[in-house]
Amino acid sequence: MPVCWWTGVWCFEGPVFVFVPTVGQVTLACEPRHREYSTARTSVVVPVVVSGVWSRRRRADGARNGRSPKLIQVRVHVVSDVHGRSDALPAAAEGADAFICLGDLILFVDYRDHSRGIMGDLFGAEAVGRMIQLRTEQRFDEAREWSRSLWGGLDGDRADIVEAAVRRQYAAMFAAFPTPTYLTYGNVDRPDLYPDFLRDGVHLLDGQTTEIGGLTFGFVGGGLKTPMNTPFEIDDEDYAAKVAAVGAVDVLCCHIPPHVPELVYDTVAGRFERGSKAVLEAIHETRPRYVLFGHVHQPLVAELEIGATRCVNVGHFNARGTPYVLEW
Repeated sequence: MPVCWWTGVWCFEGPVFVFVPTVGQVTLACEPRHREYSTARTSVVVPVVVSGVWSRRRRADGARNGRSPKLIQVRVHVVSDVHGRSDALPAAAEGADAFICLGDLILFVDYRDHSRGIMGDLFGAEAVGRMIQLRTEQRFDEAREWSRSLWGGLDGDRADIVEAAVRRQYAAMFAAFPTPTYLTYGNVDRPDLYPDFLRDGVHLLDGQTTEIGGLTFGFVGGGLKTPMNTPFEIDDEDYAAKVAAVGAVDVLCCHIPPHVPELVYDTVAGRFERGSKAVLEAIHETRPRYVLFGHVHQPLVAELEIGATRCVNVGHFNARGTPYVLEW
């Protein structure tokens, strides 16, 4: 890592600027971690002879655990698959310089508690449980027929009923977002409704980039076409065009994973979800530091490395209630 002299000051061209009051060694570390488990850390040791200390934040947990505390410049909390858990967002954002949400805000069906979500509210736990059983067994035509029979028993227009329920969930969700928040769409979201709920400090990005703490973040929202036909599924070509529009970034943020078997297999649902070949190609071609995503609620593997890129499923926020923490 290059070091250059200024009068009385050292400047490190890296993720952290550090000044220490004595001769010795300073370990510069960029350590992403999930609050529920730790991950690998990369560090570089640099000899220094300078005076003074500069940092926005000193990590205290290292000192509590008997390790030397690290100097942290920026802390970003990342969530995905919120599915109605607006109540947990304020705590998840606590201590973050920026907050990122990778989509799936709506809770249509709760696979753990069948009485919750839009479908549970309208039709009850038993009826929803039957639909979930058919989906889990990949009997999608029967699941759709069962769903149609349920909707046929309601008074009123189905689209109007769903939109009213979605709007109620979005109102609570967007009100709970901290500032700044950067978000993109999930496959169950309604992009046409987002403009009605955006406010200052809550930034929507899709096929676009932004800078956070000196790093370039790219965002690609939505999912790919599946037999489940969720609200925001798009063609592979359209999805690839958004990935190409983002280009080379430090951190690529998507709702769905790259097309890697270990990352797309859901161990509870017992099936492979759809991952993006375009994202996998971007990893090989542009080598971002991180690719962050969600979508697969119970992945076979939550994190792995592809070359220089760490791929991370940030977790099923609806179930966990905790964010993935990225620090540099």
